[in-house]
Amino acid sequence: MNDACRFFLLACLYGFGACLGYDLLRLWRRIIPHSLLFIHGEDLLFFGGCTAIFLYGVWSQAQGQLRGYYFLGMALAGLVYIWGIHPLLQKSIRFLGEFRSKYEKTVKVTGKVSENAKKSIDG
Repeated sequence: MNDACRFFLLACLYGFGACLGYDLLRLWRRIIPHSLLFIHGEDLLFFGGCTAIFLYGVWSQAQGQLRGYYFLGMALAGLVYIWGIHPLLQKSIRFLGEFRSKYEKTVKVTGKVSENAKKSIDG
């Protein structure tokens, strides 16, 4: 396989992985609520890590030369992800959010019922 083609496919993998990684980070935030400061810290670490990985790809695969098809590959993979995989993942994220809110409501109701039962028993 031609080096340029392999480099393009690697860039596509990087772009797809970055989009998937950020969606998984968003899913993590939905499951466990975070403070705004913690969210900014996570974003800083995530995008710093993505930058390091992308620059490592440029440095190791293209001998430090920026190639247009490298950025094109990342962008195309990101668009494919956003138009194809992202909507499916969003449905599962919404489902988990609804499940979590129903669970929290159930826990609150169960807690109230148990308090009422304790009062009637202690009565």
